[in-house]
Amino acid sequence: MLVRMRTTPRQLSWILSLALAASACLALTASAMAASPKGSYKGASGQNKPVSLKVSGKKIKGFTIVYRAPCNDGRTLNGAFTFSAIDRKGRKFGVQGSNSGTVDGAPAVSNLTLVGKFNKAGTKATGTFSISTETINSSGDGIATCKSGKVRYTVKKK
Repeated sequence: MLVRMRTTPRQLSWILSLALAASACLALTASAMAASPKGSYKGASGQNKPVSLKVSGKKIKGFTIVYRAPCNDGRTLNGAFTFSAIDRKGRKFGVQGSNSGTVDGAPAVSNLTLVGKFNKAGTKATGTFSISTETINSSGDGIATCKSGKVRYTVKKK
């Protein structure tokens, strides 16, 4: 036996409101279940060099990456860079800047970019790093540029 029920516009409105409220609750529950990244992470770059970071609150502290940057004068710059504090917005983080120092005793200026994102579980982060350094070339009569290119990295929670 088939029973048909008529739904009034008022009942239909009430049912739709209830369904919307339930879906909003589910969406809030799913976002609350995403873990906040915290603790220490270790991994490697696409250059097979070590990468590590620590997360404390909304900051990434002590992000260290070891890199290789071939130069246009035939040398290869092997270095490491540590970012002491990087702001994190949700799962994403990044920094861009310059640094002055020396390469083989000669003045050098480096421009660098780092971006990354944690997975929803907060157990892994992936991203890219790049550095470009200008210094005196190996013969001492000009400028050499050393570039890492865009280097991918992955770190996992320890």
